[in-house]
Amino acid sequence: MPAEVQAPSITIEPATIDDAPAISRTQVQAWHDAYRDLLPAGYLQTMTADGAAYRWAGILRDDRQHVLLARCDETIAGFANAGPARDWNDVAGQVGEIYAIYLLAEYWGRGIGRQLCTHALDTLVKSGFTEVLLWVLENNKRGRRFYEQAGFIADGAVREVPQIAPDIRIMRYRRALPDGPAGMAPPPS
Repeated sequence: MPAEVQAPSITIEPATIDDAPAISRTQVQAWHDAYRDLLPAGYLQTMTADGAAYRWAGILRDDRQHVLLARCDETIAGFANAGPARDWNDVAGQVGEIYAIYLLAEYWGRGIGRQLCTHALDTLVKSGFTEVLLWVLENNKRGRRFYEQAGFIADGAVREVPQIAPDIRIMRYRRALPDGPAGMAPPPS
Protein backbone atom coordinates (compact mmCIF):
# COMPACT_ATOMS: atom_id res chain seq x y z
CA MET A 1 0.00 0.00 0.00
CA PRO A 2 1.42 3.43 -0.91
CA ALA A 3 2.23 5.75 1.95
CA GLU A 4 -0.42 8.38 2.58
CA VAL A 5 0.77 11.89 1.81
CA GLN A 6 -0.16 14.36 4.52
CA ALA A 7 -1.34 17.78 3.46
CA PRO A 8 0.85 20.47 5.01
CA SER A 9 -0.50 22.26 8.05
CA ILE A 10 -1.20 25.87 7.10
CA THR A 11 -1.76 28.71 9.53
CA ILE A 12 -2.97 32.15 8.54
CA GLU A 13 -1.59 34.89 10.77
CA PRO A 14 -0.86 38.62 10.70
CA ALA A 15 2.59 39.57 9.48
CA THR A 16 5.05 41.55 11.58
CA ILE A 17 7.82 43.93 10.55
CA ASP A 18 10.29 41.05 10.98
CA ASP A 19 8.52 39.21 8.14
CA ALA A 20 9.34 41.89 5.52
CA PRO A 21 12.39 40.09 4.01
CA ALA A 22 10.54 36.76 3.76
CA ILE A 23 7.45 38.42 2.27
CA SER A 24 9.61 40.13 -0.35
CA ARG A 25 11.29 36.84 -1.30
CA THR A 26 7.89 35.17 -1.54
CA GLN A 27 6.50 38.01 -3.66
CA VAL A 28 9.39 37.97 -6.13
CA GLN A 29 9.29 34.18 -6.51
CA ALA A 30 5.47 34.18 -6.81
CA TRP A 31 5.63 36.87 -9.51
CA HIS A 32 8.19 34.84 -11.45
CA ASP A 33 6.06 31.70 -11.12
CA ALA A 34 2.67 33.26 -11.86
CA TYR A 35 3.63 35.83 -14.47
CA ARG A 36 6.39 34.00 -16.39
CA ASP A 37 4.19 33.78 -19.49
CA LEU A 38 2.17 36.95 -18.83
CA LEU A 39 4.76 39.71 -18.34
CA PRO A 40 7.95 40.57 -20.20
CA ALA A 41 10.97 38.63 -18.90
CA GLY A 42 12.97 41.86 -18.72
CA TYR A 43 10.47 43.36 -16.32
CA LEU A 44 10.44 40.28 -14.09
CA GLN A 45 14.24 40.33 -13.95
CA THR A 46 14.14 43.83 -12.43
CA MET A 47 12.26 42.53 -9.39
CA THR A 48 14.55 41.78 -6.48
CA ALA A 49 13.82 40.69 -2.93
CA ASP A 50 16.14 43.38 -1.57
CA GLY A 51 14.25 46.12 -3.36
CA ALA A 52 10.87 44.76 -2.26
CA ALA A 53 11.91 44.31 1.40
CA TYR A 54 12.18 48.06 1.96
CA ARG A 55 8.70 48.59 0.48
CA TRP A 56 7.22 45.77 2.60
CA ALA A 57 8.70 47.22 5.76
CA GLY A 58 6.82 50.44 5.00
CA ILE A 59 3.57 48.56 4.31
CA LEU A 60 3.90 46.63 7.57
CA ARG A 61 4.28 49.91 9.49
CA ASP A 62 1.06 51.29 7.94
CA ASP A 63 -1.71 50.41 10.37
CA ARG A 64 -4.36 50.97 7.67
CA GLN A 65 -3.05 47.96 5.77
CA HIS A 66 -3.32 44.31 6.76
CA VAL A 67 -0.81 41.69 5.68
CA LEU A 68 -1.71 38.07 6.34
CA LEU A 69 0.72 35.20 5.98
CA ALA A 70 0.04 31.60 5.08
CA ARG A 71 2.71 29.63 6.92
CA CYS A 72 3.55 26.03 6.26
CA ASP A 73 5.83 25.16 9.15
CA GLU A 74 8.41 27.98 9.00
CA THR A 75 7.94 28.70 5.29
CA ILE A 76 5.80 31.57 4.10
CA ALA A 77 3.77 29.80 1.42
CA GLY A 78 1.95 33.00 0.48
CA PHE A 79 0.41 36.21 1.70
CA ALA A 80 -2.48 38.61 1.25
CA ASN A 81 -2.40 42.40 1.59
CA ALA A 82 -5.59 44.46 2.02
CA GLY A 83 -6.74 47.85 3.26
CA PRO A 84 -8.56 51.00 2.11
CA ALA A 85 -9.17 51.34 -1.63
CA ARG A 86 -6.35 53.36 -3.18
CA ASP A 87 -8.08 54.67 -6.26
CA TRP A 88 -11.72 55.03 -5.35
CA ASN A 89 -13.63 58.24 -4.76
CA ASP A 90 -14.74 56.89 -1.41
CA VAL A 91 -15.54 59.85 0.80
CA ALA A 92 -17.30 57.68 3.38
CA GLY A 93 -14.43 55.18 3.72
CA GLN A 94 -16.66 52.25 2.75
CA VAL A 95 -14.54 50.63 0.02
CA GLY A 96 -11.63 48.33 0.81
CA GLU A 97 -9.16 46.76 -1.57
CA ILE A 98 -7.26 43.51 -1.80
CA TYR A 99 -3.90 44.73 -3.04
CA ALA A 100 -2.31 41.32 -3.43
CA ILE A 101 -2.69 37.60 -2.90
CA TYR A 102 0.40 35.61 -3.86
CA LEU A 103 1.42 32.00 -3.33
CA LEU A 104 4.56 30.09 -4.16
CA ALA A 105 3.83 27.72 -7.06
CA GLU A 106 4.38 24.58 -4.99
CA TYR A 107 1.36 25.59 -2.88
CA TRP A 108 -1.05 26.25 -5.76
CA GLY A 109 -4.22 24.17 -5.90
CA ARG A 110 -4.30 23.37 -2.17
CA GLY A 111 -6.95 25.87 -1.07
CA ILE A 112 -4.40 28.20 0.55
CA GLY A 113 -5.25 31.12 -1.75
CA ARG A 114 -8.90 30.62 -0.85
CA GLN A 115 -8.00 30.75 2.87
CA LEU A 116 -5.97 33.93 2.37
CA CYS A 117 -8.79 35.55 0.40
CA THR A 118 -11.37 34.62 3.06
CA HIS A 119 -9.19 36.01 5.85
CA ALA A 120 -8.50 39.20 3.85
CA LEU A 121 -12.24 39.69 3.24
CA ASP A 122 -12.99 39.07 6.92
CA THR A 123 -10.34 41.63 7.90
CA LEU A 124 -11.95 44.20 5.61
CA VAL A 125 -15.40 43.47 7.09
CA LYS A 126 -13.98 43.93 10.62
CA SER A 127 -12.45 47.23 9.48
CA GLY A 128 -15.91 48.48 8.53
CA PHE A 129 -15.75 48.26 4.74
CA THR A 130 -18.95 47.36 2.90
CA GLU A 131 -17.43 46.79 -0.52
CA VAL A 132 -14.11 45.53 -1.84
CA LEU A 133 -12.29 45.94 -5.13
CA LEU A 134 -9.09 44.60 -6.63
CA TRP A 135 -7.10 44.83 -9.84
CA VAL A 136 -5.91 41.82 -11.82
CA LEU A 137 -3.91 41.45 -15.02
CA GLU A 138 -6.31 41.25 -17.94
CA ASN A 139 -4.39 38.28 -19.39
CA ASN A 140 -4.23 36.42 -16.05
CA LYS A 141 -6.96 33.84 -16.67
CA ARG A 142 -6.06 31.82 -13.59
CA GLY A 143 -6.27 34.87 -11.31
CA ARG A 144 -9.49 36.12 -12.88
CA ARG A 145 -11.12 32.70 -12.46
CA PHE A 146 -10.00 32.59 -8.81
CA TYR A 147 -11.56 35.98 -8.03
CA GLU A 148 -14.74 35.20 -9.96
CA GLN A 149 -15.15 32.03 -7.86
CA ALA A 150 -14.81 34.28 -4.79
CA GLY A 151 -17.79 36.35 -5.94
CA PHE A 152 -15.92 39.22 -7.59
CA ILE A 153 -17.33 40.69 -10.80
CA ALA A 154 -15.41 42.71 -13.39
CA ASP A 155 -16.90 46.22 -13.38
CA GLY A 156 -15.57 47.35 -16.77
CA ALA A 157 -12.73 49.54 -15.52
CA VAL A 158 -9.45 48.82 -17.30
CA ARG A 159 -6.06 50.52 -17.03
CA GLU A 160 -2.90 50.28 -19.03
CA VAL A 161 0.29 49.68 -17.07
CA PRO A 162 2.98 51.27 -19.30
CA GLN A 163 5.68 50.98 -16.63
CA ILE A 164 5.54 47.20 -17.21
CA ALA A 165 4.94 47.17 -20.99
CA PRO A 166 2.78 49.12 -23.46
CA ASP A 167 0.31 46.26 -23.99
CA ILE A 168 -0.21 45.25 -20.34
CA ARG A 169 -3.61 46.06 -18.90
CA ILE A 170 -5.25 45.47 -15.55
CA MET A 171 -8.97 45.21 -14.91
CA ARG A 172 -10.96 46.01 -11.82
CA TYR A 173 -13.15 43.52 -9.98
CA ARG A 174 -15.45 44.27 -7.05
CA ARG A 175 -17.98 42.72 -4.71
CA ALA A 176 -20.10 43.68 -1.75
CA LEU A 177 -19.01 42.62 1.71
CA PRO A 178 -21.48 41.06 4.12
CA ASP A 179 -22.01 42.17 7.70
CA GLY A 180 -20.51 38.97 9.11
CA PRO A 181 -17.62 36.68 8.12
CA ALA A 182 -17.03 37.05 4.38
CA GLY A 183 -16.19 33.55 3.19
CA MET A 184 -15.67 32.84 -0.50
CA ALA A 185 -19.26 32.71 -1.72
CA PRO A 186 -20.82 35.95 -2.88
CA PRO A 187 -23.09 37.56 -0.33
CA PRO A 188 -26.84 37.09 -0.81
CA SER A 189 -28.48 39.74 -2.97
